[in-house]
Amino acid sequence: ALPISTMKACEEYFNQLPSIDDWPSAYLPIESRGGNVSRVLALGMLPGTMHHPPWTDPVCVDYGDPPSPLHAFDHLIGIQYRDRLSFLPEPQMKPILTGMLDPDAPLQEVGQRIRTAFEEAIERGDESDFWILFNLAGLFFRVIGNPYHAIECLRRALHYSPYATKDVALVQLANVLRRVGHMTDAAQVAHAALAVHAYEPLTHFTLATIYAAKGRRDDGVVHATYCVAVAPDFRLARRLAHALICSEVFSDEEKRRHAQLRADLRKRQSEEGKEPTGRPEFACTMSKCEIPRSAVTKT
Repeated sequence: ALPISTMKACEEYFNQLPSIDDWPSAYLPIESRGGNVSRVLALGMLPGTMHHPPWTDPVCVDYGDPPSPLHAFDHLIGIQYRDRLSFLPEPQMKPILTGMLDPDAPLQEVGQRIRTAFEEAIERGDESDFWILFNLAGLFFRVIGNPYHAIECLRRALHYSPYATKDVALVQLANVLRRVGHMTDAAQVAHAALAVHAYEPLTHFTLATIYAAKGRRDDGVVHATYCVAVAPDFRLARRLAHALICSEVFSDEEKRRHAQLRADLRKRQSEEGKEPTGRPEFACTMSKCEIPRSAVTKT
């Protein structure tokens, strides 16, 4: 149960959250499905050593076989027109990606490691790690804000992933589609991830944010409260559940006013060169959200 004790508490939950466009993205760790990222990225190099610049991005269309259109969700509009999409970079995902190698490693070094790992695997004739590499490359392009290349990588990740690991790529793809505004496509992909692992909290959280954005409050509440039930420490899911429940008591005019206030604040802070407080830097992995202390209040 998620009791809301007072109207004031409900308004606080409603006001504390960013607009739905600013909700954090999610990433399902490859390690949770048995992948060994550290081994793949090590490349036999000594710890602390790096490639010599210039670094080259891991462009996925250079590697592997073209994926099956059916299995790569090419029937979805957001996938069909992937070359026309744009979204902002996801810097909150950078520590997740660089932390797989070295928290202090430059992002470009991680990208070059992924590319070198592809080339070495091709030389060996070994595609067993391709599902890992394509997922890593997809995350790399999410971080730098290139949805076209992110989708190309994730289409190939689906092609090479064993069935039990496909939800890693599906959760990533659903979050990319959500961020570019293709909510119906995002929901379809996220439900495909649930078909792989029905009880994964992070997939339910992704669906909760998608349904909240679509205005399907009841469906959003179902998925958010499921997250809280199976992962009680998933604070952001708890906040989303509260916000959706509380939204029932606010009029449409109040909702528009709150949204306009948040938009005006973000615009003013952007003009002043400040990090918008309406877009706190946090990211979710598995049932955990990395949230800066300044962005969290007691529940």
